[in-house]
Amino acid sequence: MDIRHCTYHHIDKRRWDDCISRSANRLIYAESVYLDHMSPGWEALIADDYQAVMPLCRKKKWGIDYLYQPPFIQQLGIFSEETIDLDLAHAMILKMTGIVRFAEITLNHANSGISGIEGLRTTARNNFILSLQKKYEERAEGFNSYIRQRYNKASKNDIEYRSSTDVGRAVSLYKNLYQKKLPAFTDDAYEQFEKLCRVYQEQGRVIIREVVRGGTTDTLALVLLLSDGQRLYNMASSLNPEGKKLLANYHLFHELIREFSGSGLLLDFEGSDNPGIAFFYEKMADGNQTYPFLRYNRLPWPIRWLK
Repeated sequence: MDIRHCTYHHIDKRRWDDCISRSANRLIYAESVYLDHMSPGWEALIADDYQAVMPLCRKKKWGIDYLYQPPFIQQLGIFSEETIDLDLAHAMILKMTGIVRFAEITLNHANSGISGIEGLRTTARNNFILSLQKKYEERAEGFNSYIRQRYNKASKNDIEYRSSTDVGRAVSLYKNLYQKKLPAFTDDAYEQFEKLCRVYQEQGRVIIREVVRGGTTDTLALVLLLSDGQRLYNMASSLNPEGKKLLANYHLFHELIREFSGSGLLLDFEGSDNPGIAFFYEKMADGNQTYPFLRYNRLPWPIRWLK
């Protein structure tokens, strides 16, 4: 299999997006418009005639090229319509390590099992998911008892579930609540993400739901999701202190599940490895679709030890 490295201006976006849309492991993060916004100038590895592709998000610091994981992109890695066997995965990864000597990136859930490459370290990260194939009545029967109890308690509070179309407010709320906890998410990253959401909103691919205090417009909890026709991606879930007291997040996700049950979509909770957040999502999920975090350092000594 021929694998070539393509810089940004040599990538055929139409063929790229066709490959992603046909991929068995399709994810929204690998769409060209997503990468254009969140990692301008991205590069790629392309196998044969766009039979398999791998985005490369590259930066330079102190004169050193490295691969990084852009904000608001949980998983990238190798995408292909065919099953990604270890021979293909190894060939792509080896090609990548020969181009850039340092990387801290994530692959996707179909890229697990990569090993045996010198200096390569991988660890599994959580990504909880929930199938929305079943109708709500069937789904409700399978709710975790703890979650059901929290849902019931939240529903007795004076709170309301409703839709919104205000992308700017959704992104600003998330930024104001969590930017200090997410130092890699710069002001520019939030601005780029908001612009991306506005593009997707024009395509009908943005869903915003919130819980407010009854009879008011006071937001207690809010979630912004993106859709690719297969998954609903939990991109920005916000909960303020008052909302936490009123269990607004439990009410928000319960009503979200009720609304989209029977849709055939997959609700992608987007993590997490944070124990508190993982507890919340794991209790609602029906699976954990783990994905690899990959790191290697082939920089020359002594730069290797500085990094």
